[in-house]
Amino acid sequence: RVGADLNFGAVLTGNIDVGYGLRDFEDGSLKTANGFVGSSSLTWNPTALTTVTFTGRGSLDETTTAGASAIQNLNVGATVTHRLRRNLTATGGASITFADYLGIRRHDETYQVDLGLAYAIGRHVEVVGSYQFNAVDSTVSTQEFTENQITAGIRFRL
Repeated sequence: RVGADLNFGAVLTGNIDVGYGLRDFEDGSLKTANGFVGSSSLTWNPTALTTVTFTGRGSLDETTTAGASAIQNLNVGATVTHRLRRNLTATGGASITFADYLGIRRHDETYQVDLGLAYAIGRHVEVVGSYQFNAVDSTVSTQEFTENQITAGIRFRL
């Protein structure tokens, strides 16, 4: 992999790395898996209180799915974080992941939406809450689902 950090001042920063992945297997029933891999992010700070981050990632991942030698994943997303008050931060984001199972006829698309709040009690402790929606569309109908997840907790920072 090769990459670079990008810095266009305090308002715009980012990074990018690209490479090529290759997986060769001793099991003769699995085909060699290969493809481009990499990641990127671009962070924009339109104000002192707001951060917008765009991300992208391509990977060649392992799988236990019968007949598939690997999963070629491509993910793109965006997140917005805004400081509502000195001690209250809101976050919202969305992403989509395309997953191609190499060696079999399966393609999944995962859609994700996140919303969250963090309330700082002090310098090292936050009360956090979030909602996440996930939906998976697949060419294999038994793998499709939707999920709603609500979490709450306390975050400690050292």
